Parts: sequence; C-alpha cells; structure tokens
Amino acid sequence: MAALHGLGDGRHRPAGAAARTPAGFLLRYRRLDAQPSRLNRLLLYRASRRSFAASSVDYRQANRGYEVMSTRALFHEDAYQTRCDATITAIDEAGIHLDQTVFYPLGGGQAGDAGTLTLADGTVIAIADTRKAKFEGATPDDAVHVPAPGQEDALAKLKAGHRVSAEIDWERRYRHMRLHTASHLICAVLPYPVDGCSITMDYARLDLATVEPIEREDVETKLRELIGGSHDVRTEWITDDEMAARPELVRTMSVKPPMGLGRVRLLRIENVDLQPCGGTHVRNTGEIGGLRIAKLEKKSARTRRLVLELA
Repeated sequence: MAALHGLGDGRHRPAGAAARTPAGFLLRYRRLDAQPSRLNRLLLYRASRRSFAASSVDYRQANRGYEVMSTRALFHEDAYQTRCDATITAIDEAGIHLDQTVFYPLGGGQAGDAGTLTLADGTVIAIADTRKAKFEGATPDDAVHVPAPGQEDALAKLKAGHRVSAEIDWERRYRHMRLHTASHLICAVLPYPVDGCSITMDYARLDLATVEPIEREDVETKLRELIGGSHDVRTEWITDDEMAARPELVRTMSVKPPMGLGRVRLLRIENVDLQPCGGTHVRNTGEIGGLRIAKLEKKSARTRRLVLELA
C-alpha cells in the first residue's frame, strides 16, 4: 500500500522520556489497546480490576482521613508532559486516584494511557490502563489508574496521602497523539458524520455515515498534502452555551462533546478543521509522519469503515 510521508516523524520526543517502565510490563501490556476486538480489551481490563480488588489492600485503612477528590488533568495543558509528581487521594476497587495526572483516561474513542507510579521508596507499580472515575460528582477529567495484575505486595503499601511519581509510556501516548490528529484530517478530507471511532497504539478506525464511494488514492493524496503542509494544531475553549449554539462543530454521532464543566475544549488544525475534542494531539500535522490506509470497506449500507496505520 502507498505510504504517506510527512515531516519530523518522532522528532518531538520530550527530554527525559526514555522508557522507565519495567521491561516485563511493556512486553505484556504495551499492546493492551491494540486489540483485535473490543471484547479482548474489556477482558484484560476486567482482569486488572479483579486482581486489584482481590489484593491485600485494605481500602478503609488505606483511605483513612481522605476522600476521593477531583483530578487535575495535566494532559489538557500539555500533551507532551510525560511525568508529574502527585498525591494519592483514594484507592478503591477500580484503582488508584491522584490529585493530578499526566495519564489520559479512555474516552472519546482514544485508548487510555499506560505507564508507572513510583513510590518514594522506589517501588514501581505498573499501570495497565487508565479509565474515567465513576464516583459521585466525578467530572470527565477524573481518572482512575488501573494497576496491572500480579503486584499485590506493592499495592499493599499504598495509602491515601502518599506521594508518587506518575510517568506514562511515552511511545504509546505519542502514537495515540499522531493517530488521533490524523483522524481529524480524515474528517476534513471526508466531511461525513463519524458514526464510531477507535484510536489505539496501532491504528485509527473511523466509521463514516455515507453511501458515497470513497476513493483510496484520492484520500491518500489529500492526507499527504495536509501532513506535508505542516499545519499548526492548537486547542481553544468555548462555553457550554456557545457550544450549544454551534451544533455544526460536532462531527461525531457516537461521542458527545466534553460538556458539563462550563466550557468545551476545541481542537483547531489551522485552515483545516475545527471540532470539539478532549483527546491528546501533536502540535503540528507534520509530526504525524508516514500513514497508510490499511483498510477501506463497506461496513453497512450506510456506513464506510476506514482504518489508518502509521507507516
């Protein structure tokens, strides 16, 4: 298949982003979001939760004097920040809650981050996935960090109030960023409603609501031009009321705009696209690098499925 060559593939690796995740964890979990089916990812997530819930953590003792509180989502401020210092605010059956985090939780079609939490004594806890928290009053930014199975001794050390160093698997995150931004380019090239999407480490899948035929070569040519054009990518904010007054900005049928906090985050690709999005993205389309259309098929009478992969 033809490769789409962009600029600067991988040039924006943050300083200090060398992988510190234990090798065994990466080998086993780095492809958690590269599932051949949604069922496999769900089974892995449930396995992680069961393992954590069955561990020796005494939640009442671990949370003594603390209650779950909102999380500051640092990835909204800088998607290139790979680590942060944080305080554990609560531990429950779902996982570990922090007062701030660089971990993006599964949402908007984008897979959750993996990585590590390092305690003050050097103990490293592997995080297999990140999900949106579901406690009463939780906001879309609140995240729960799901530990990988088999870490009962390390998890038993955790208590609310402990300080940790949180670090994402940068290779995985950066691929998410490149593919997520690429999916926005698809929305510009093929201006049809999006009836489903999935952004993983290995591919971006979009289901487009159209009965029109899609020409692979035409799409590849336009993507190549947009990537090579090095368009700046930035975020903007509007109020919930402003968002409600501009329904034409919403391109997805299956994912609602991230509303409820009084303001909505928009992603603008200069002179190309503007739409609500709470995900993580590169700063310039040139960073997307090489792309290829791995699959283009008729999913149903009214839907066409397109799958992008990094070349």
